Amino acid sequence: MKKSRFDMSGILWSVVLAGAGLIGSFLVAVKLMGDIYYAEWLTASCLALFILIAWMSHLRDDRLMKRSPDDTLTEGDVARAGSSARQRRILIQAALLLGLASLVMYFCFGIGAALHIA
Repeated sequence: MKKSRFDMSGILWSVVLAGAGLIGSFLVAVKLMGDIYYAEWLTASCLALFILIAWMSHLRDDRLMKRSPDDTLTEGDVARAGSSARQRRILIQAALLLGLASLVMYFCFGIGAALHIA
């Protein structure tokens, strides 16, 4: 049986992660900051956080952040690298969804635009 190209559980996790970031951004903007204007900027900050976490995970698996360059790879390292690649893919997909949500909020609804403050 041929393996599908699309990881539906990964896509589902990225939608859940992006949704949590978006809802969290709206809650922080409305409840803590008192203005929905900040929701777009908090969404973009959450996007940057997801990309930063994915990049740090990549650097860890790239052996750049290891202590000594002559460490040998064990079976556990290889398995962890595979699951880590899936986690990076989920984080990047969630960041792309947050970027799309940020664009929709800004251009369609005017959330985050300078005219909203006035």
